[in-house]
Amino acid sequence: MGEKTKVLIGILTWNKKDKVLACLDAAKKLDFKDYQVLVVDNGSSDGTASFIKKFFPDITLITLQKNLGAAGGRNVIIGYFLERGDWDYLFFLDDDAVVESNTLEEMVRIAEKKKAGVVGAKVLYHSRPGLIWCAGGAYIDWKRGRFHGSRQGEIDKGEDFPYEVDTVPIGFSLVSREAVRKAGEIDERFFIYYEESDWQVRIKRAGVKISYAPAAKIWHKVSSSLGLESPSFYYYRTRNKLLFMRKNAKKIDFFFFIPYFLWDFTYSTLLTLLVNRMREQLKAALLGFVDFLRGEFGERKLKEDFLDANIFLFLVKKLENLIVRRVLGCKRKLKCLGKRLLGKPLKILVNSSWRLGDEIASLPVYEKIRGKYPCSEIEVLCNYPEILRGYDFLQPLKKADMNKYDLIFTLRGENPLLSRRENLERKLKVKINRYPEIKLERTPEEDIIGISVGAGWECRKWPREYFEEFARLMENEGFEVRFFGLPDEKIKAGKDFTGISLSKCMENLKECRIFVGNDSGLLHLSLALGIPSIGLFGPTDPEKLYMGNPLLYPVKSPLSCQGCWNRGKMLHPDVCPAGIPECMREIKVAYLIDFLENILAEEPGKVMHINKAG
Repeated sequence: MGEKTKVLIGILTWNKKDKVLACLDAAKKLDFKDYQVLVVDNGSSDGTASFIKKFFPDITLITLQKNLGAAGGRNVIIGYFLERGDWDYLFFLDDDAVVESNTLEEMVRIAEKKKAGVVGAKVLYHSRPGLIWCAGGAYIDWKRGRFHGSRQGEIDKGEDFPYEVDTVPIGFSLVSREAVRKAGEIDERFFIYYEESDWQVRIKRAGVKISYAPAAKIWHKVSSSLGLESPSFYYYRTRNKLLFMRKNAKKIDFFFFIPYFLWDFTYSTLLTLLVNRMREQLKAALLGFVDFLRGEFGERKLKEDFLDANIFLFLVKKLENLIVRRVLGCKRKLKCLGKRLLGKPLKILVNSSWRLGDEIASLPVYEKIRGKYPCSEIEVLCNYPEILRGYDFLQPLKKADMNKYDLIFTLRGENPLLSRRENLERKLKVKINRYPEIKLERTPEEDIIGISVGAGWECRKWPREYFEEFARLMENEGFEVRFFGLPDEKIKAGKDFTGISLSKCMENLKECRIFVGNDSGLLHLSLALGIPSIGLFGPTDPEKLYMGNPLLYPVKSPLSCQGCWNRGKMLHPDVCPAGIPECMREIKVAYLIDFLENILAEEPGKVMHINKAG
């Protein structure tokens, strides 16, 4: 074990103030030399955060405003681990666990000896210290969707040894930095249950070993975040098991799994609940099955009106809607195949109705569809038809009758773990090698700079006072500064072009020599118009969003993300009480001006030397 090995202990807690204090007390008494404890309170309502601050004031605490589930809460821990320190390992610890003093040291030793990226501990029942809850992790039976090998209920005789497994309970696992980077974030579609197994399958398939450390002991006060008999437990367990298998099993294994699941689900789950008159749990399990078929994932609120509804009428209605959609889908596919065999043109609908930046990012798709289906009629359901200027083969629509089309492509929605280009390529099964382009001839003027202060989320915004200072300095140098955006985004400097129509915005924007703005729809617009653009980025990754566009000059904050960024939302505003996070404030005006000078010096025209003091 290296002398300088550093570990972050990440504890996710929710409404367990009576148990988390014992967990923290044990965590503070570990023999390991260099470690830090981070607690993420997942929207508790029982005063957990206050208790932790009172009894453990020196522990780092992040308080979330709402429950993000096990997946979302642990993603906050992962983000903190990757961005805020140079730790070698992340030790996930459940809030109802009590860890032995030598456990962390033993897990790190096994990780380095076995060259394992994930190490699981021996977990024993807290109420019966000699009885095993989980020892050695588990092996996955992919044809039945079952996990074997945990040895639950056996007496601990201390005779086992380290060995490799498929998965270990995440709440008692040590994960290396390399493994975390390879796997990325936990898939938040699961919300809770099976999210840890899915994450570890990704880790294992990335070539990382998962091992077991038998001498590392943890005592678990067994409970369930949702309650083992609650409707939510049956809902998430049913839906997420199907999602886990569809996502990770081989096609042949999934083929064998489905009939086994249907038999087991009917006889082991539904009939058991029916016999025991657990009506709400029965309906929740059925809803989990139907939601999987419908593709409804993430958090699910089980409303009272659903729980009180007639289960048979509910299921018939859901299945009827599902069958109608499937039948229409098959009918459309057969009709499309027939037309293609006969060489007839197809009627295609592309649904790209979304935000401005997302619709612009979809522009390269249309030429690909045209190339793949020549002579076809292509209509586009969109919110911003102005950006389709020059695409004469497209017909923009505000509404569409879905039944009249041979093919429908829906571009809205994306997997956040993939780049925008990868998402589009997966949806259309084509290779995209172009950048978005709006076919409007540019007429750049030598001394015009376009600026936009807006962004979809507060955490993407550069402070408005910085923009005002920057604009005044540009005007002092003889530049004309034009501000674009919504009516409430006016600035006390430059010429006001806010609140105008998109067409007029494009006509005025195309005259700018360069554009400066936050990660926003207008930054996408300026790039698509062919304008060299400086993008200001704090918590977002420009490479994922803008696909390496050579016209983009990204300015990244020198301050790393502090854990407040996840899925485009400020998850805990207490980190940034002013609304604008510190990572954006750390991009200083003087730095931006130096950056701009270097860009302008590379292009023909005026070389700028600005007095940064104004």
